[in-house]
Amino acid sequence: MKLASSLRSAGTMLFATLALTPFVDARHEKNLPAETYGIVQVLDVADLQKRWDKHPLKADIEKAKLEEFFAPGIQKMEKEMSEDKKSKEAKKVLESLKKHLNGEVLFAVVKTPKTEKGHAPYDYVWFVDTSADEKTIGEMLEDCGLLQDEKGEVSETAYNISTGKSKGGDEMIEDEEEEEKVLEVITKKISEKYKGVTLHSREVAVGKDDPVNLGGWALVDKTFVYASAPNVLKELIDAVQGGRKDSFADTAIWKRNRGDMGKPDSLVFLNCGLTASTLREFVVEQTKDAPPNMFGVNYLQAYDALGLDVWDAMWISKTLESEQVSFKSAFSYSEKKGLLSLMTYKPLDTLVPAYIPAGASTFSVSRMDMSEAWANLEALLAKAAPALKPMLDMQINNLKTQQGIDLRDGLLQNFGEELVVIGEFGSNSGQSNKEIPVGNMLYVIGLKDQAKMEALLATALGKIPSSESLFDEREFMGVKIRRFKNQQAGGEEMAESMANSMPYFAVHNGRFFFGQGESKILEKVVAEMKDGRNPVSKDVSVQQAMKLVPKNVVSFSYTDVASYLDYISELVSYVSKNEGEKIVDPSKKPSPDDIPWVMSGYSEERANEISSQGVLFRKKK
Repeated sequence: MKLASSLRSAGTMLFATLALTPFVDARHEKNLPAETYGIVQVLDVADLQKRWDKHPLKADIEKAKLEEFFAPGIQKMEKEMSEDKKSKEAKKVLESLKKHLNGEVLFAVVKTPKTEKGHAPYDYVWFVDTSADEKTIGEMLEDCGLLQDEKGEVSETAYNISTGKSKGGDEMIEDEEEEEKVLEVITKKISEKYKGVTLHSREVAVGKDDPVNLGGWALVDKTFVYASAPNVLKELIDAVQGGRKDSFADTAIWKRNRGDMGKPDSLVFLNCGLTASTLREFVVEQTKDAPPNMFGVNYLQAYDALGLDVWDAMWISKTLESEQVSFKSAFSYSEKKGLLSLMTYKPLDTLVPAYIPAGASTFSVSRMDMSEAWANLEALLAKAAPALKPMLDMQINNLKTQQGIDLRDGLLQNFGEELVVIGEFGSNSGQSNKEIPVGNMLYVIGLKDQAKMEALLATALGKIPSSESLFDEREFMGVKIRRFKNQQAGGEEMAESMANSMPYFAVHNGRFFFGQGESKILEKVVAEMKDGRNPVSKDVSVQQAMKLVPKNVVSFSYTDVASYLDYISELVSYVSKNEGEKIVDPSKKPSPDDIPWVMSGYSEERANEISSQGVLFRKKK
């Protein structure tokens, strides 16, 4: 497992677990134009501290003393900030901002009116309910380095490309003897009165071009309103003061999905239909003069083959409840075509297969016809790149006729409907290599015919003269496990440290197994398939999660947050040690028992929609 990838996934999980911001009721979506690409909305900042302070998750985070664990890094960062003028100013602004947020916060991306000079087909919008006055807001923005008079320079080539006057290519190749032309950039603040409020915006002039208004802000009835284009800003002020006809809140796409959200604290919403149409316009514009490529791919044809025009919306919302945190999400569409044809879901036969062993940090179970999905993928490829499909068929046929390796029959059309992912992290991983934290992952894929897969592997490996140099092979309870050898140079120490990061695979009990990390996780699965003495379904928390799931779901997942955070702690400690700079105190590493929380969820396939629900809850004692 690559360290960077591990850190990214660990960081995502940590952020999702800790960055929980509770909010209540919304109103600013009615001020947005109908043509809104998407919004990020939180609904009552003033309510945040009251509810979060009483939440058991906050109490457990404090009990884990994460601040003490990260103390070296925090102290270093605070020292650097105290020595850096910009960091000090940013800290000052954040502290002031926290005092003045007292209601809804909404960020949106909207379609820019065609009359808006010098702007892309989209602009940014903010609504922030605040107790700050106009002077305080201006001071905070200036402290951030925004909305100030300033001068600068930009290369003529870069400017022409950014404004669409040039598309790069040969123009990016400069004559070494010719000095790059530099254009002067002048930005100045401008203020104007509009319907009783003051608009604060910026105007930028580059070279001899006429200046372009970059948009700005206004304070309207204790609401900070910002837009990155002047006409959009004026429309927002009109909406706040007098309402708006045909607003985003009135659109069918918003009404249909808003009803499913209930009353969340915060949400992210993407208007896929509008986004896809604008993206198609961009593809048309950028490729209209493009020469044919070597594969004969028509970019617009390839884009249309993806079927993005049938996507309606996708969203995710969060609600902080008294004892848990709930999540909802949905992806809606008008029909399954293009990429959506790959979603060949079927209702689960069982939520938790009996072979998933106790101690698993995480597992997910889904059921889909993977052979049908592969056939649909080939059909998609034929539409997107007609010249590539015959090439793929030819390669597969050559392997069959010349080498006796039938990829379609033995592999691509041999996948069944079962897809299970099992992971072990932290103290649950049982890793023997304590130097480098390794997360153990195992992917289980059902097969229609195990004998065909075994025959395919035997034939393929038999064609490799030195296959023994590629794999380490061993048996466990009659199951042959093949692990790829580390082919990189670096000596015995490096080879040993990399041993458990190399992938391995096996075929057993009508399934194909592919894993990374220590193969003990596969051994546990094989043992459970034989005697079934210690399945994860006996775990009280797993049983608690299963009770929340309705019938006919197409996927189910479970994650022990404590073991995942334990893995993150080990990983950060390892990075801290090997970076040669102390960013954590390993002696203060929190115990997995300090944060006994579980994340579980499921997905359902409804008419033209995939909907999901999840819950973060505390384990029962």
